[in-house]
Amino acid sequence: MKHLPLNWDEPEGCWNHRIRKRIISGEPWYDVVEAHYESHKNAENNEECCYTEDGIAPGGSDIEELKWELEHMLAALNKPIIEEK
Repeated sequence: MKHLPLNWDEPEGCWNHRIRKRIISGEPWYDVVEAHYESHKNAENNEECCYTEDGIAPGGSDIEELKWELEHMLAALNKPIIEEK
């Protein structure tokens, strides 16, 4: 996992869902992660500063929250992929 910068408490910080590609046992594996950014500008330019170590699963306290999560996970397919080395 990438580390958060020291000035992470900026009020403009934000996050979104992103697809991550990594190689496991010589094979590509894709999952969804939360990418966290220092600012909205970094998010718009797809300049991630850190992301969750493990892939995330959709969930919510009601159907509307679950729907929101799934829609945003699907939208991640239209963003550049995070390629973990």
